[in-house]
Amino acid sequence: MQSTALLALSVAASILTACAVQPAPVPVEGMPNDLRLLAGEWSGSYESEQSGRSGTILFVLSATADSAYGYVLMKPAVKPHIVGYKSSRGFWREASTSSKSRLTISFVGVEEGRVRGTLDRYVDPDCGCTLNTTFVGRIEGDLITGTYKTLHLDTGSIQRGEWTATRKRA
Repeated sequence: MQSTALLALSVAASILTACAVQPAPVPVEGMPNDLRLLAGEWSGSYESEQSGRSGTILFVLSATADSAYGYVLMKPAVKPHIVGYKSSRGFWREASTSSKSRLTISFVGVEEGRVRGTLDRYVDPDCGCTLNTTFVGRIEGDLITGTYKTLHLDTGSIQRGEWTATRKRA
């Protein structure tokens, strides 16, 4: 009896955790043939030499839907040998190698094997300023390769990077 209750509690906790991390649906635009190119579970990574940031990407699209689920996990740039760093506002901040931000994909479009999209605006962990990120990529079978551009809305500066994602095979 006790092991059954423990199992039920474990399953309930897993379901609640899954619901808590499920991102909101992302609108996807494209013709049915293009949407099929993008259908599936994609995972990958991004990085920018310019900003020093890197992270992971997760995106899932059903072949019959016009919306998807996806997010980007951003890992702020921190040099491991530096205890703190100076933000663009001049303050010393404590470096946190475990600090990660989950960014939400807000739009995706696909046309003729090219994918484009945007992330919801978010706050830069270094300067506290608002950022707007757009991305483009090329679908080739089970691989997408692309670039992204991040605009600092407060300063007008732009940072660029690259990303890749691979479709998980069933």
